[in-house]
Amino acid sequence: VPVVAVAETGGFRQAAQRRGVSQPTIGARIRHLEAVWGVRVFHRTTRRVIGPSDQGEHARGYAESCAPDTEKMAVDDPRL
Repeated sequence: VPVVAVAETGGFRQAAQRRGVSQPTIGARIRHLEAVWGVRVFHRTTRRVIGPSDQGEHARGYAESCAPDTEKMAVDDPRL
């Protein structure tokens, strides 16, 4: 799950490496979530992630609670 990967690694590039996808893919997924929710998920500059926002922490907690299901999905399709 991109939100968890970015929060755990501290950056989009590191999260992309962990997930086996490109950095633009991680960035696009995070931007999509932010657009849908209307909030910033991470406090960040153009060069680095500073940390999750309050909403990002909430999203991370939710994603981690769903992790067993999403990890199975990621095995089936690593783009998730």
